[in-house]
Amino acid sequence: MNVESLAVTASWASRAETASGCARRLQQSLRDIPSKAAGCSGWFTMPENITGRDGLIPVTGDLDGLTALVEASAVRGRSAGVVPGGGFSPSLIRLHHDRPLPYSLSCGVTSRRGNHLSLDLADSPFGDRHDSPSTTVVSGSLKAVVSSWEPQHGTTVSERFLRAQKHRAANREIPVGWLTYLSEDIELDSRAMPDEVSIEKVDGGIYLTLPGHPQHPSLDAALAVRRALGYGR
Repeated sequence: MNVESLAVTASWASRAETASGCARRLQQSLRDIPSKAAGCSGWFTMPENITGRDGLIPVTGDLDGLTALVEASAVRGRSAGVVPGGGFSPSLIRLHHDRPLPYSLSCGVTSRRGNHLSLDLADSPFGDRHDSPSTTVVSGSLKAVVSSWEPQHGTTVSERFLRAQKHRAANREIPVGWLTYLSEDIELDSRAMPDEVSIEKVDGGIYLTLPGHPQHPSLDAALAVRRALGYGR
C-alpha cells in the first residue's frame, strides 16, 4: 500500500508578537520536535536562489541566531518596506534520506488571515509503510508545535485524507487527521462524538485520536468529528 506524506499543520488567529518572541517559540519547537527518533538531520535554512544540499546553512538553535532569522523574514510590501502587522515568515528544512522536509510558518501576524505553520514529516522515499513515521514521532511532532505556538487547532494529516473528508480550507474549516488538537476556544458537540475516537484532555484543550494508522485513519470517524464541529450537516 502506498504511503502519502504526512504533515503537521496548526493555525491561530491574529497575535502580535515580536521577532524575539517568535524566536523563543521557534527555539522551543526545534528542541522538542522529534528528529533523531525520526531518522532526520538537524535543521537548516536555504538562502534564496540557492538549490541543492550544498547551499544549506545549519541552524544552531541559539536565541540570537533565531531572532536574526525571524527578523530577516519580516513580510515586506512592493516598496520593500516592512508591512505593519504582516508578521514574520521564517522557513527551515531538515533532511530524511536526502529528501528536504520543510518547516514553514507565519507568526506575529495581526491581520484577519492569522497565523499558520506546516511541518512535513519523514516517510520512505519508496512508499514503504514500515519506514513511515511511528505514532510516537507523529504525536510528538504535533504536541511539540502545540506546546510551542499555542495554536487554536492543529492536526497530523495527508492531502489525500483532506480530500476524502471534503475539507474546505476556503471556509476556514478545521482539518481532521489521525491526531487533532482543539483549543478550548473551539466549539465541539461532544454528544456527536463516536466512542471509537479517543479524547485526551490537556491544559488549554483536547487531543482527538482516530482509529487506524497515522497515514490511514478511519474516514468514518473523521467525518463524525467534522459533524461534531458543525460541518457537513
